[in-house]
Amino acid sequence: VPLFVYACLTLRYFMPCDVKHTLHSLQKHLGELATWNPDVSAGMFAWLKINDVDDTTQLMGPAVDKRVLLLPGESFTPPMVDIHSGLAPQQAAPTPFVRASFSVGTAEAFDTALERFAAVIREYRSQCSN
Repeated sequence: VPLFVYACLTLRYFMPCDVKHTLHSLQKHLGELATWNPDVSAGMFAWLKINDVDDTTQLMGPAVDKRVLLLPGESFTPPMVDIHSGLAPQQAAPTPFVRASFSVGTAEAFDTALERFAAVIREYRSQCSN
């Protein structure tokens, strides 16, 4: 038990980017591009719903090219199964969500990543509108 208490008390040192900074960075870079829960008070991830994007897997390649790694919401969606036909599971349905981790890396790195991801979203929207 003492080791557990020590780990809980020192957890702040292992999570350099706090929730307050995370919410500030989200608003600064993605304010008009995405929505999220503004009442988050703790955690390791921010779930974002990207506005006007139905399938966030389309953003992952360009994001990686800009050295940003996020997980599309599809990664957390169970595969669709037709229980009547007994067919094998199909690919999960696309979603407008992504999960961003703010528990690894510095606040500055998270801020930079969101700035780059905002550029990815804008470029994607520009290509879709043409």
